[in-house]
Amino acid sequence: MTYDFVILGGGPAGYTAALRAAGLEATVALVEREQLGGVCLNWGCIPTKTLLASSKLYEQMRRAADFGIRCEGMTPDLNYIVARKEKVVAQLRMALQKLLITQNIQIFEGVGSLSAPDRVEVQSVKGRQTLQAKRVILATGSRLTELPGLACDGKRILDIRSALSLDWLPQRLLVVGAGAVGCEMAQHFSGLGSLVSIVELLDKPLGGMLDADLEKMLLRTFKKRKYQLHFGTSIQSIQQGADSITAIFTSGERLDVEAVLVATGMAPDSRGLGLEALGVEMTEAGHIKVDEHCRTSVETVYAVGDVTGIQPLAHFAAHMGSIAVRHAVGEEDASIDIEAVPKVVFIEPEMAWVGLTEEQAQKRFDAVKTGSFLVRGLGRATTENRLDGIVKLVARAKDLVVVGAHILSHQADALIGEAALAVARGLTLRDLAETIHPHPAYAEGLMEAAGAAVGKRLNLEWR
Repeated sequence: MTYDFVILGGGPAGYTAALRAAGLEATVALVEREQLGGVCLNWGCIPTKTLLASSKLYEQMRRAADFGIRCEGMTPDLNYIVARKEKVVAQLRMALQKLLITQNIQIFEGVGSLSAPDRVEVQSVKGRQTLQAKRVILATGSRLTELPGLACDGKRILDIRSALSLDWLPQRLLVVGAGAVGCEMAQHFSGLGSLVSIVELLDKPLGGMLDADLEKMLLRTFKKRKYQLHFGTSIQSIQQGADSITAIFTSGERLDVEAVLVATGMAPDSRGLGLEALGVEMTEAGHIKVDEHCRTSVETVYAVGDVTGIQPLAHFAAHMGSIAVRHAVGEEDASIDIEAVPKVVFIEPEMAWVGLTEEQAQKRFDAVKTGSFLVRGLGRATTENRLDGIVKLVARAKDLVVVGAHILSHQADALIGEAALAVARGLTLRDLAETIHPHPAYAEGLMEAAGAAVGKRLNLEWR
């Protein structure tokens, strides 16, 4: 049988592409070598958020007396927390599998590779199968890589997968990497009671991507959580004892901890796909090069998600999967949008941003207009005693079109959707300021930030 689409990889990019194609009445084969749902569902987005749900609730209950509720004798049950995480992941994976089957998508368990632009070989425990394809979509994602001298043993030196199933609580934990994963896992273990230190090679968290005002507020929350921050340095060597580890940094500092969590080191999973023989262009790092339609240098082969290295985010991977299918079936104008990709770090308070920082906007445009509002000024934030944070909007001065939004707040993950729409559709500060928002709600922060910027301009015009 010849399929309209053969898709390698069952993560967000792959299964979204499969479902989109099936919805267009295309015949689809989906090849997955490990678990449906990919890294996101099995070892990334979903399990980390499930763990965070437990640790955040525990922290909130420890502050229950501030709300007139007495809770005594509470202790986290790590075994149950981990078991609940496994249950959630299994439940969602099963739901995904049922959805794919109901859409008549053929699922092949095994390792796929291309022997020709229109032919995929699948090696499984059942043997070898050949699938013919009119179009192939590569959605193989990324894989963990080890840092030199920090090989994971699953006991004291952890990678993200082993950390997700850890059944004991380190009293002192060193997190290597201040990216999204590092920040979220630091929050999880800190919330349960670990003393957390973070070491980051760069001198800023989140790869220096944050707006300066947001970064300042984030570091303030880190200090409130009593993190020990070691920025601008890295681990030179470790000395491992029976129940402890001494980390020696390139700065000369030494730190004694019970466990080290390596929350960095991902590489594109493009090995063994047969791409070199077909002439598929790749970067030196192994990312597959694609155009704005997600098409590779081979016309019938598309690539989507983390394996392209464009934006290592599950929701952008899903966006790419949909674009690839749409373009393959004839929508010539279907193209990815990298200007309006929202990013979220699910710490507390949550952090989210989209578009340009103030500094980036100043470099791109002649002049910019910004508006900020402190979360503590929101009635809802006061009622819930969630006062830390800021909402900041960045716009072009000439027409007040919003080009960036930066939020540190409870429910930032929900707020960023409206901001992303504003950036993607060219809405103005006035559009946001004059839209009626519910009260009392965190969403008012966007309205207030926009109003602060527009008010300044109107005052100048009035004068």
